[in-house]
Amino acid sequence: MKLKQRLFNLTLLYNQTTQKEKSHSQTIKKMGAFNFNMVVFMAMVASMAFCSSATQHVVGDASGWVIPNNRNLYADWASQRMFTVGDSLVFDFLTGTHDVTEVSKDDYDHCHVSNPGSIITTSRATINLTSPGDHYYICSLEGHCMFHQKLAINVVMKSLFYLAQSKFTL
Repeated sequence: MKLKQRLFNLTLLYNQTTQKEKSHSQTIKKMGAFNFNMVVFMAMVASMAFCSSATQHVVGDASGWVIPNNRNLYADWASQRMFTVGDSLVFDFLTGTHDVTEVSKDDYDHCHVSNPGSIITTSRATINLTSPGDHYYICSLEGHCMFHQKLAINVVMKSLFYLAQSKFTL
C-alpha cells in the first residue's frame, strides 16, 4: 500500500510540476509576444511623429543670403544642422541683388554655372528638399560665389536619420 501511495504522490507531483512548466512556458511566450507588439507599436508612433514634421531652415539665420563677412558663414551654418527629405531651405535676400542657383559639385567648387538645376531670382526663395544626397547652391551673380556666397548640404532620408538618432535597440 505504501508503494502505491508513493507512486500516486510522485505521479501527482510530476503532473503538478509539468503543469507549472507549461504555464511558465506559456507566460514567457505571451510576454515575448507582448514585448514584440509593444516595440512595433512604439516604432509606429515614433515614425508617425517624426515623418509628419518637416523643418524649414532659414539659410544663414539672421544674416540671410548675402555675401558673407565670414568666409565660413554658410559652411558653419550647415554643419550645425541635419537636413532630411521633406525639409525646406529658405533664402532671404534683397530681390535684384542676389539669386539662388542649384549647381553641380564642380560648378560649386569652381564658382561657375554650366548646367544650373534651378535659378530663383525673387526673395524668400524656398527650395523643398525632395531627394537625398549632396546639394549645392550658389549666387550666380558675378563675383558673389567667389566671395563665398555658396552653400553645400547633405540631405538624408528621414527614416535613416531617426534610426541613427534612435536610442532603441531591437
